Amino acid sequence: MVSLIKSVTTQAVSMGLLALVLLAPAVASAQYYTLSDHPGYYWGKDAPPPEEEETPAKQSPPQAAKQDPMKDEPKKYEWEAREELRFVEFTPQQVWDMKPKEFNALFDAFKEQSVWRPTESHVHDTYAMIDIARRKASAYTNVQQMVVNKYPEVSTERDYPTAVPGKEANRISKTQEVTSRVATASNDYGLFYFFKPGCPFCEAEEKILKYFVASRHFNVQPINVQENPGMAAQFGITITPSLVLVKRGNETPIPISYGVIALDELETRVFNGVRLYEGQTTPEQYGVREYERGGAFDPTAPLHR
Repeated sequence: MVSLIKSVTTQAVSMGLLALVLLAPAVASAQYYTLSDHPGYYWGKDAPPPEEEETPAKQSPPQAAKQDPMKDEPKKYEWEAREELRFVEFTPQQVWDMKPKEFNALFDAFKEQSVWRPTESHVHDTYAMIDIARRKASAYTNVQQMVVNKYPEVSTERDYPTAVPGKEANRISKTQEVTSRVATASNDYGLFYFFKPGCPFCEAEEKILKYFVASRHFNVQPINVQENPGMAAQFGITITPSLVLVKRGNETPIPISYGVIALDELETRVFNGVRLYEGQTTPEQYGVREYERGGAFDPTAPLHR
């Protein structure tokens, strides 16, 4: 019996020691969660958030000083500082002698004042300014007429008459010069006429060319672009009908027209091209007639006075 008790006691002690050994990690773990600074969510003690490092605040760029929209702009003229403009405070001579910029500024000020406060006096002052502007324009026109009569080199009356007899004389001079020059050039000059079968514009131009050949005896050589694509490419032809002026023995062509061109314009362009070939004109004077040289429509005339 005694031995049995000893045996049981020994076993109990052994089991107790074993329990302590097994419970030691659990106790230690429990103590970790209760004593630790980071026990966890289920223990009701969330870990404190990590401390954020302080970063220097970004400095915003300096802002430009705001302008007060109500602040008056610098005054350019003395009268701009007045609270109310009155026409009677200006003498007629003072307004008459104003330079255009100041006059326009004063007129705009009167007009804005009359629209802002449309009283009888304000509207009257605006019309007083209009009256002076009208008279100043009339004075300029009168002086301009006198200058044109006194200095004919600045007038266009001779080269561009407005009277019916003058217009007819101008037309006759132009026609005679063009017609005679084109007729004398027919021996050394000719036209390449580029066309395409079935082109309605080419058919319209052919009627004009037939009359041009018959009346001016000018040489015109038709060229079918479908049969002669190489020649069309050589002259840079991409549109039909096209006309190119050529001179015998000269490899430099002068394009005359692309598309349908009227008879009178055709003669004029041939005339200008022949004169350019002959060195009788320059690109700057390309459209100037001989009788217009030195006149109002000659752009280089002032250079030769």
